[in-house]
Amino acid sequence: MPKGRRDVLLRVANVNPDSVITHTDRVLYSAIGVFILLYFVYATVGGAAFIDASSNYERPWYRWLVGPLVACGVVAFDRAVVGRVSISYDDLESTDPREFLRKPTLGLYLGRLGLAVLFAANALVAWVDPDQFTSLVDDSGVGRLIDSQVVLWGIRVNDFVVALAVLFAWNRWPRLVPAWIGLYLLGVGLIKFAALV
Repeated sequence: MPKGRRDVLLRVANVNPDSVITHTDRVLYSAIGVFILLYFVYATVGGAAFIDASSNYERPWYRWLVGPLVACGVVAFDRAVVGRVSISYDDLESTDPREFLRKPTLGLYLGRLGLAVLFAANALVAWVDPDQFTSLVDDSGVGRLIDSQVVLWGIRVNDFVVALAVLFAWNRWPRLVPAWIGLYLLGVGLIKFAALV
Protein backbone atom coordinates (compact mmCIF):
# COMPACT_ATOMS: atom_id res chain seq x y z
CA MET A 1 0.00 0.00 0.00
CA PRO A 2 1.40 3.45 -0.86
CA LYS A 3 2.75 5.38 2.11
CA GLY A 4 0.22 8.20 1.74
CA ARG A 5 -2.72 5.84 2.04
CA ARG A 6 -1.16 3.98 4.97
CA ASP A 7 -0.78 7.28 6.79
CA VAL A 8 -4.52 7.96 6.60
CA LEU A 9 -5.21 5.44 9.38
CA LEU A 10 -2.47 6.98 11.51
CA ARG A 11 -4.02 10.41 11.02
CA VAL A 12 -7.43 9.01 12.01
CA ALA A 13 -5.82 7.73 15.23
CA ASN A 14 -4.28 11.21 15.74
CA VAL A 15 -0.72 9.91 15.48
CA ASN A 16 2.00 11.76 13.58
CA PRO A 17 3.23 9.35 10.86
CA ASP A 18 6.76 10.76 11.16
CA SER A 19 6.97 9.55 14.76
CA VAL A 20 6.02 5.96 13.86
CA ILE A 21 9.31 4.27 12.98
CA THR A 22 8.72 0.57 13.73
CA HIS A 23 6.43 -1.84 11.93
CA THR A 24 4.84 -2.89 15.22
CA ASP A 25 3.85 0.69 16.08
CA ARG A 26 2.49 1.24 12.57
CA VAL A 27 0.33 -1.87 12.81
CA LEU A 28 -0.86 -0.95 16.32
CA TYR A 29 -1.87 2.62 15.50
CA SER A 30 -3.30 1.66 12.13
CA ALA A 31 -5.48 -0.92 13.88
CA ILE A 32 -6.64 1.78 16.29
CA GLY A 33 -7.52 3.94 13.28
CA VAL A 34 -9.52 1.07 11.76
CA PHE A 35 -11.43 0.53 15.02
CA ILE A 36 -12.21 4.25 15.26
CA LEU A 37 -13.66 4.21 11.74
CA LEU A 38 -15.60 1.02 12.45
CA TYR A 39 -16.98 2.54 15.63
CA PHE A 40 -18.20 5.57 13.68
CA VAL A 41 -20.12 3.28 11.30
CA TYR A 42 -21.38 1.12 14.18
CA ALA A 43 -22.62 4.12 16.19
CA THR A 44 -24.32 5.64 13.15
CA VAL A 45 -26.18 2.47 12.19
CA GLY A 46 -26.83 1.45 15.81
CA GLY A 47 -28.17 4.88 16.74
CA ALA A 48 -30.46 4.86 13.70
CA ALA A 49 -31.75 1.37 14.57
CA PHE A 50 -32.33 2.35 18.19
CA ILE A 51 -34.28 5.49 17.28
CA ASP A 52 -36.22 3.54 14.64
CA ALA A 53 -37.18 0.86 17.18
CA SER A 54 -38.17 3.43 19.81
CA SER A 55 -40.46 5.17 17.30
CA ASN A 56 -42.27 1.90 16.55
CA TYR A 57 -40.39 1.52 13.25
CA GLU A 58 -41.89 4.61 11.66
CA ARG A 59 -38.45 5.55 10.23
CA PRO A 60 -38.27 9.17 11.49
CA TRP A 61 -36.04 11.49 9.45
CA TYR A 62 -33.76 12.32 12.40
CA ARG A 63 -32.75 8.70 13.06
CA TRP A 64 -29.47 9.19 11.17
CA LEU A 65 -28.50 12.25 13.23
CA VAL A 66 -28.03 10.64 16.65
CA GLY A 67 -25.33 8.09 15.82
CA PRO A 68 -22.89 10.48 14.13
CA LEU A 69 -23.15 12.94 17.04
CA VAL A 70 -22.36 10.22 19.58
CA ALA A 71 -19.66 8.78 17.32
CA CYS A 72 -18.00 12.18 16.87
CA GLY A 73 -17.79 12.64 20.64
CA VAL A 74 -16.31 9.19 21.22
CA VAL A 75 -13.91 9.47 18.26
CA ALA A 76 -12.71 12.86 19.49
CA PHE A 77 -12.07 11.38 22.93
CA ASP A 78 -10.28 8.33 21.46
CA ARG A 79 -8.08 10.51 19.26
CA ALA A 80 -7.18 12.70 22.22
CA VAL A 81 -6.25 9.70 24.36
CA VAL A 82 -4.27 7.88 21.66
CA GLY A 83 -2.42 10.90 20.35
CA ARG A 84 -1.42 12.52 23.63
CA VAL A 85 0.12 10.47 26.41
CA SER A 86 1.03 12.45 29.53
CA ILE A 87 4.78 12.19 30.09
CA SER A 88 6.77 13.27 33.13
CA TYR A 89 10.29 14.60 32.62
CA ASP A 90 11.12 14.81 36.32
CA ASP A 91 13.49 11.84 36.46
CA LEU A 92 14.97 11.14 33.05
CA GLU A 93 17.78 8.99 34.49
CA SER A 94 15.31 6.36 35.73
CA THR A 95 15.02 3.08 33.81
CA ASP A 96 11.58 2.34 35.25
CA PRO A 97 8.95 3.09 32.55
CA ARG A 98 6.40 3.92 35.26
CA GLU A 99 8.49 6.93 36.25
CA PHE A 100 7.79 8.55 32.89
CA LEU A 101 4.03 8.58 33.39
CA ARG A 102 2.70 11.60 35.18
CA LYS A 103 1.66 11.05 38.76
CA PRO A 104 -2.09 11.09 39.48
CA THR A 105 -3.33 14.52 40.52
CA LEU A 106 -5.86 15.61 43.13
CA GLY A 107 -8.29 16.39 40.29
CA LEU A 108 -8.12 12.79 39.08
CA TYR A 109 -8.89 11.43 42.54
CA LEU A 110 -11.75 13.91 43.04
CA GLY A 111 -13.15 13.01 39.61
CA ARG A 112 -13.06 9.30 40.44
CA LEU A 113 -14.65 9.91 43.82
CA GLY A 114 -17.39 12.00 42.21
CA LEU A 115 -18.09 9.30 39.62
CA ALA A 116 -18.24 6.63 42.31
CA VAL A 117 -20.69 8.68 44.42
CA LEU A 118 -22.82 9.39 41.33
CA PHE A 119 -23.09 5.71 40.38
CA ALA A 120 -23.65 4.60 43.99
CA ALA A 121 -26.43 7.19 44.39
CA ASN A 122 -28.01 6.05 41.13
CA ALA A 123 -27.95 2.42 42.31
CA LEU A 124 -29.55 3.48 45.59
CA VAL A 125 -32.29 5.45 43.82
CA ALA A 126 -32.99 2.39 41.64
CA TRP A 127 -33.78 0.50 44.86
CA VAL A 128 -35.71 3.29 46.62
CA ASP A 129 -37.67 4.72 43.68
CA PRO A 130 -37.74 2.10 40.89
CA ASP A 131 -40.74 3.68 39.11
CA GLN A 132 -38.52 6.52 37.93
CA PHE A 133 -36.37 4.07 35.98
CA THR A 134 -39.08 1.73 34.71
CA SER A 135 -41.12 4.65 33.36
CA LEU A 136 -38.04 6.00 31.54
CA VAL A 137 -37.42 2.58 29.98
CA ASP A 138 -41.06 2.27 28.94
CA ASP A 139 -41.21 5.82 27.54
CA SER A 140 -38.09 5.24 25.46
CA GLY A 141 -39.54 2.15 23.80
CA VAL A 142 -36.84 -0.14 25.21
CA GLY A 143 -39.53 -1.77 27.34
CA ARG A 144 -40.93 -3.33 24.16
CA LEU A 145 -37.61 -5.10 23.57
CA ILE A 146 -36.52 -5.90 27.13
CA ASP A 147 -38.72 -6.14 30.21
CA SER A 148 -38.30 -2.98 32.29
CA GLN A 149 -37.73 -5.05 35.44
CA VAL A 150 -34.72 -6.71 33.80
CA VAL A 151 -33.32 -3.30 32.91
CA LEU A 152 -34.00 -2.10 36.47
CA TRP A 153 -32.03 -4.99 37.97
CA GLY A 154 -29.25 -4.33 35.46
CA ILE A 155 -29.08 -0.71 36.62
CA ARG A 156 -29.02 -1.68 40.29
CA VAL A 157 -26.20 -4.19 39.88
CA ASN A 158 -24.22 -2.33 37.21
CA ASP A 159 -24.17 1.03 38.98
CA PHE A 160 -23.08 -0.52 42.27
CA VAL A 161 -20.30 -2.52 40.56
CA VAL A 162 -19.18 0.53 38.57
CA ALA A 163 -18.95 2.59 41.76
CA LEU A 164 -16.67 -0.05 43.28
CA ALA A 165 -14.65 -0.38 40.07
CA VAL A 166 -14.04 3.37 39.87
CA LEU A 167 -12.70 3.38 43.42
CA PHE A 168 -10.77 0.12 43.54
CA ALA A 169 -10.12 -1.20 40.01
CA TRP A 170 -9.27 1.93 38.00
CA ASN A 171 -5.51 1.42 38.26
CA ARG A 172 -5.74 -2.33 37.73
CA TRP A 173 -7.76 -2.02 34.52
CA PRO A 174 -7.15 1.58 33.32
CA ARG A 175 -8.70 0.96 29.91
CA LEU A 176 -11.53 -1.39 30.78
CA VAL A 177 -13.17 0.68 33.52
CA PRO A 178 -13.42 3.98 31.56
CA ALA A 179 -14.57 2.08 28.43
CA TRP A 180 -17.22 0.29 30.50
CA ILE A 181 -18.43 3.59 31.97
CA GLY A 182 -18.42 5.26 28.56
CA LEU A 183 -20.48 2.52 26.90
CA TYR A 184 -22.93 2.48 29.81
CA LEU A 185 -23.38 6.27 29.72
CA LEU A 186 -23.80 6.09 25.95
CA GLY A 187 -26.65 3.61 26.40
CA VAL A 188 -28.25 5.73 29.13
CA GLY A 189 -27.99 8.83 26.94
CA LEU A 190 -29.67 7.07 24.01
CA ILE A 191 -32.48 5.82 26.25
CA LYS A 192 -33.07 9.30 27.67
CA PHE A 193 -32.98 10.86 24.21
CA ALA A 194 -35.45 8.29 22.90
CA ALA A 195 -37.76 8.97 25.86
CA LEU A 196 -37.77 12.68 24.96
CA VAL A 197 -38.61 12.10 21.32
